[in-house]
Amino acid sequence: MLQIQKHYYVSFNLFHHQKRNPFKQWLAKTGYERIEEIQDPEKSIDRAMENYLKLGYSKEWINQRLKSIEVRKELTDEWENRA
Repeated sequence: MLQIQKHYYVSFNLFHHQKRNPFKQWLAKTGYERIEEIQDPEKSIDRAMENYLKLGYSKEWINQRLKSIEVRKELTDEWENRA
């Protein structure tokens, strides 16, 4: 599956190579990154941390935020199991 994903990324990225449309480059890169995150969910957590840091949040705040998301997920899973 990884070979197919890389093929699509390379094919899409090389599409209209002469014009090098920035939007198409961004779209190809973003799609490729999201596919990688599906295969390795830890990458999405790392990306979230990087984005929060860029926004100026402290590492302590980020860790608390990620913990609260996990707790909320566990709670909603429990509610779903009891329903």
